[in-house]
Amino acid sequence: MIRFWVYVAIQAVVAAVLHLAIGTDLAHTLMALVASVAVTVMVVGQQDPRQPRWPRHESRAKQGARDDVSDLSWSFMSRDDAVTPRAVAAVRSATASRLRLLGVDLDDPQQTETSRGLLGDEAYDFVESRTDHPTVHQLARTIDRLADLDPAGPTPQTHPTRSTR
Repeated sequence: MIRFWVYVAIQAVVAAVLHLAIGTDLAHTLMALVASVAVTVMVVGQQDPRQPRWPRHESRAKQGARDDVSDLSWSFMSRDDAVTPRAVAAVRSATASRLRLLGVDLDDPQQTETSRGLLGDEAYDFVESRTDHPTVHQLARTIDRLADLDPAGPTPQTHPTRSTR
């Protein structure tokens, strides 16, 4: 695309030729030049509506803000609506940490049944990447299952005490 100032230079040359060839006075020649430059500003100076440009602005958000959480959640999705390997790895790391608090090693083959029992079959298969094209629904159920695992163990049932008067 030719730059704006090239158009203005071409218009100035055309205005000078008009001034010399036709014999218009200088005032009318300058007015024609100003009018053509104004039209050029309107046509050439504007962005092409078929190719809009998104505004570029830098965000000075603090690390760990909601933008980071949003970026992380969007990075979990691939183009075919499957969960990315990065997401599976992140959930696996969180699962290993949570199970470690319960005294279970996710990577130990001897504790496979214990891990599977705590997580459930679907969550265990998701974490061990045994599902083809894991879905967001499977990811959500696995995260919910992790949230249900309490490292402190089950809470004891408390009985209401009777007040004695």
